[in-house]
Amino acid sequence: LMERVGEAERRASEAESEVADLRSAVAERDTRIEALDKEQAQHQARLEEREERIELMSQHIALKESSEVSDFDRGVATAQRSFADRLEAFAAQMAEKNTEV
Repeated sequence: LMERVGEAERRASEAESEVADLRSAVAERDTRIEALDKEQAQHQARLEEREERIELMSQHIALKESSEVSDFDRGVATAQRSFADRLEAFAAQMAEKNTEV
């Protein structure tokens, strides 16, 4: 009976050792998972930051293009006004010459 008790105690000790090893392995795995989760969160934050920068750059480019178009439109309007002014001046000169003749 004592021999059986000794054998049972030895098995229980081995089982406790295995349980401790498994708990340690689980704790290590949990630590690795937490580290990976943090790393993934950092990557996600960087990705979102890059996407935000890309969106801001796209908006900036669109505004710049819009501004350039507006500058172009203003330039065309200025040229048209200048041309119209010169045309009126020319017409006035022709009218004066016609009345002189």
